[in-house]
Amino acid sequence: PVGLFFLFMLAWLIPFSGLLLLMQCIKRYDATYSASMFTGSIVITASTMSAVHYKTFSHLSIQTWIFYPLGLFILLSGIVILATEANLRQQVKTKEVATDHPVESKEESEYGSFEVST
Repeated sequence: PVGLFFLFMLAWLIPFSGLLLLMQCIKRYDATYSASMFTGSIVITASTMSAVHYKTFSHLSIQTWIFYPLGLFILLSGIVILATEANLRQQVKTKEVATDHPVESKEESEYGSFEVST
């Protein structure tokens, strides 16, 4: 029973600390970046654990051998796209704060401002 109490305590502590880390990450970085990294880490961890513990790859048919890795690749490539786009947005915000004036995007520099005057 002491070991059981310890396991219950760890079962509560580990997810709670993960949520605290996620909250700090969202405060510091863009939410799109944080959410995509969180989702990516869960997908990679769950796929690896299912392959090790449940021997997922020993029960796959030929179609599943094609579509399972393809689905993982598509999902993870989408996560990479979201994370890099959010990271670029964060870098632009950092430049704006460092230079103390807004950085124009390519569209604004080519076509002027998009403000509507009344």
